[in-house]
Amino acid sequence: MKKTLLAMTVAAMLAGCGGPPKVVMPSGSDRTPVNSEARIEDYKARNAEEQAAYRERSALARQVESMKAELAALKSYLVLQSMEAATNRPKAMPVPQPAQGRAPVAAPATSPAPAMLQVSTAKPVARNETESVEVRGQAVVFRVSHPFAKTDFKPSDAMQEELLKAARSGKRVEIRGRTDAEFDNPIDRDIAMLRALKARRFLVSNGVPLSKIHMSYLASGGFAVDNSTPEGKSINRRVEIEAMDLDTSAFATASAAMTVGSTQ
Repeated sequence: MKKTLLAMTVAAMLAGCGGPPKVVMPSGSDRTPVNSEARIEDYKARNAEEQAAYRERSALARQVESMKAELAALKSYLVLQSMEAATNRPKAMPVPQPAQGRAPVAAPATSPAPAMLQVSTAKPVARNETESVEVRGQAVVFRVSHPFAKTDFKPSDAMQEELLKAARSGKRVEIRGRTDAEFDNPIDRDIAMLRALKARRFLVSNGVPLSKIHMSYLASGGFAVDNSTPEGKSINRRVEIEAMDLDTSAFATASAAMTVGSTQ
């Protein structure tokens, strides 16, 4: 009897322990949706802050590049001024010859003049700047030539009027600074850059948007005419401004009347 009761007790205990454990199911009341309105607003705010910081960095980078270009232009201007001052330096007075019968007096020793870097093989040509207007399909090309080693952009009044009208109307404006140098060198490179920069400054100061102006320059090559003569060199020392994508019918008369005109 005792054995039977013990067996029944053990069987009951085994039956109670043999079943799988009861799984606890979460209610989900404390869950936070991934795309909740609060999270979306937080993401938008962080994204706006990052975009603002990126724009600020980009604007700062553009300002730095602009300052670098202005600094390079200033350095080039100082180099040109020193070259011009050296060219205009008064010559030394000739040493008087000794009178006949007297022993010659030795001239005081003078240090040799510093050698100047040759900018190009061209010599200054005594002529005024020249300018021209050329219509090319849906574009108008304005050319203003410069005196030797000069970079000032001084078109005539008639040229200014036509140039600004075309630059404001065109969808794109290209400025190309050029020299008459036969080989690439740092001085002529700076001269070409300054010619393009000063032309761009003229356009921007007269209301042409900077965003549609594209500038390039070459120290040598890209000649408009034969560069083997002084006359050709005087024309090749130039800046070209090409206004693109505009109605060129209004500039046909200017192109014919302003083929070559002198400026002051």
